Amino acid sequence: MGGLTLDLQDRLVKLAEGLEDQEHRGTALSGLGAGVAGLARDLQCRLVRLAEELDQPADRVAALQGFGKGLAGLERDLQLRLVVLADRIENAHRADALVALGRGVPALKFELRGRIAALADELAEPDHRARALAALLPRR
Repeated sequence: MGGLTLDLQDRLVKLAEGLEDQEHRGTALSGLGAGVAGLARDLQCRLVRLAEELDQPADRVAALQGFGKGLAGLERDLQLRLVVLADRIENAHRADALVALGRGVPALKFELRGRIAALADELAEPDHRARALAALLPRR
C-alpha cells in the first residue's frame, strides 16, 4: 500500500473501518496489515485500533497474519499493542496469533522478542507451544 497516494491509502482504511461484520474486518486487515509499514503513522494507528476492536479470536488472528509481515516496519508502541493483542487471545488461537507474528519477530528489539517467546512458552498444550516457538525461529 505504500506505493499508493495518501488519499487512496486513507480511502482503503476508511473502507475497512466501515465494514460492519467483524469477520470481514479481520479479513480486510489480513490484507491491509501486510502493507502497514509503508503507511503514514496515523493510518497505521487506525489499522491497529481496528484489530484491537475485534472480538472473535479467529478474526484477531486473521488481522495479525497481515500485521506479522509488516511488524518490523512499525514503531515500537504499535508493535507492543499487537503483541498485547496476541496475549489477549486464548489457547490454540494464541498459538495461531504467535505463528502469525512470527514472520516479523526476528527484526524486533530483544525485549519484544522475549515477550513473544514467553507468551509461546506459556501455552498449556505442548503441540501449541511447539508450533508457536518454531514459528519464532529465524528462517533462511
